[in-house]
Amino acid sequence: MRINPLQQSDVVASYMNTAAKLAPEAKKAQSFGNDSVELSSGAREYAQLVRAARDEMDAAEVQETRRADEIAKQINAGTYSVSTDDVAQAIIGSVNVSMLG
Repeated sequence: MRINPLQQSDVVASYMNTAAKLAPEAKKAQSFGNDSVELSSGAREYAQLVRAARDEMDAAEVQETRRADEIAKQINAGTYSVSTDDVAQAIIGSVNVSMLG
């Protein structure tokens, strides 16, 4: 299982999701004061892009989990096999990358 580091976009997305859930309560609280906040169009676009990226990452995580479960079942059943061509390509690719660095 891969654990990704916390990204600023994750924090923003979490805040935006929480804010959306609390929006009705926030509107009630706004009626008691004169303060207001207006986001720029760039900030709104950024938030929208962050939400879209988070949705894509969530979908990819679901697919990765399904694939990992499938491989685990094959390993447990003794039917998992690795293509020798895939292994060779991975080795060649890692050698090429190490030569570039």
